Amino acid sequence: MAHGTALDALLPHGLGHLTRPFGTVPMEPAEGAARLAELQSRIRAGNRFGVPAIATRSA
Repeated sequence: MAHGTALDALLPHGLGHLTRPFGTVPMEPAEGAARLAELQSRIRAGNRFGVPAIATRSA
């Protein structure tokens, strides 16, 4: 994603996993939750089964 690939261009091909959905900078929990909810909404809308991605964070 950091290299300029648009999320919407990837979705029709399938996207099953989000790693570091909050990025690499600290953010408030409410902001992170809102960001993840927006990403999941786009992912569900962009695939034919309406399935969200698995979201994990790096340790």
